[in-house]
Amino acid sequence: MPVLQRSRKLKIVLIGFAALILVLYLVGLSPIGIPAVAHQRTETAFDAAKFFLDSECARLANVLPNAGEKILKASSSGLAWRDHAGGRADIYLEEIDATHEDFDVTLANYRFQQAGRVVFVVDCSLNPVIKIHHTDTPAARDIASRMVAALDTNFNAKIVSTNFTPRNFEFTNSPEKWIQKLRDVSVAIAFWASCCLLLIILVLIGDYALERKRRRSGVYCTSCGYDLRGTPSHRCSECGTIQQGL
Repeated sequence: MPVLQRSRKLKIVLIGFAALILVLYLVGLSPIGIPAVAHQRTETAFDAAKFFLDSECARLANVLPNAGEKILKASSSGLAWRDHAGGRADIYLEEIDATHEDFDVTLANYRFQQAGRVVFVVDCSLNPVIKIHHTDTPAARDIASRMVAALDTNFNAKIVSTNFTPRNFEFTNSPEKWIQKLRDVSVAIAFWASCCLLLIILVLIGDYALERKRRRSGVYCTSCGYDLRGTPSHRCSECGTIQQGL
């Protein structure tokens, strides 16, 4: 194969690999890629839901009731996180009772009773859903209902369960788990494509240096690189180019 034809094919392969890496970067790795956009949207939804629960904790301040009163106290479990898979957070509700007959302020013999729990889960998705779980108690139902009303204008929030099982506290096997797999595959393919791209660049540089050496030798066609040794005329028998200086 003539030198210049081989060089052109190498350039085509080089451009192809460069285009592949660019597509993978834009789709899977760039700030505008699918995983980055999904993570940003999920993070925004998580922060909005967590802000609502934090506001409830602040509203239901940790104070003690006066005699003849009942108050509701909310506290965070501390089990909140956010990562590439999504996030979850929850609050515990407790009722402090000072209405019973034998209540004594000096003894501070309040009665404490669990009043429920509210949990939300957000899976990483291009269209994240704030899935709310709550115990079937009046206080928990009230907070969950107000949470849906407060968030559903800007986010997709819904109550999905009123009981608790271990599965409630795990991220679901959402079909959009492929988003993270896309990122993982993009990283792997981009790495190996980059290695191949570097190898092609090195081969292309070597081929260019060899081409220049052959042209300077005067025995190869300056247009297509065909070997002119044994050619009786100044015209290349391969491409027809008239050679200068022969």
